[in-house]
Amino acid sequence: MRPKGDLLLRAVHGGFLVHGLLLYGATVAILLLVLPVAWVISGMEGVAAATAGGLLCFSGGLVAMAWNAAFPGPKLLIVRTLGGMLPRMGIPLLGGVVLQIAVEPLAEAGILLYLVVFYPALLSIEVYLSVMSVRVALRDSEPSGPSEPSEHV
Repeated sequence: MRPKGDLLLRAVHGGFLVHGLLLYGATVAILLLVLPVAWVISGMEGVAAATAGGLLCFSGGLVAMAWNAAFPGPKLLIVRTLGGMLPRMGIPLLGGVVLQIAVEPLAEAGILLYLVVFYPALLSIEVYLSVMSVRVALRDSEPSGPSEPSEHV
């Protein structure tokens, strides 16, 4: 009996909602590790910068996963990959630059530094979930046994 392995397997093979919750959980876990350091370094502005960085990276990953869900299956892999790169990179990068320029306390607290902390971790989780969903689609699309030619008269 492998309840832990089955739970992990079901979570990885879950749909958009399950993957979004896993990404959210990872964001919160990283945020809980980063917030005390941000508080010590920059006080409340550091906490705000870390939270904004985490939310930007989470948003980019969530939109990329929604894109992947819109184009399921292995046949559209290039569309999934290239189309998912834009929100995955664009939202954190563009949002970080805008906040760096427009909000001085976040700039002083180092919002771009917090993007560098969150982006690789959430990117790796989101890409893993995307690859596993393609594997499931590949496995589901393969015939389960040898197919015999049918004769239609």
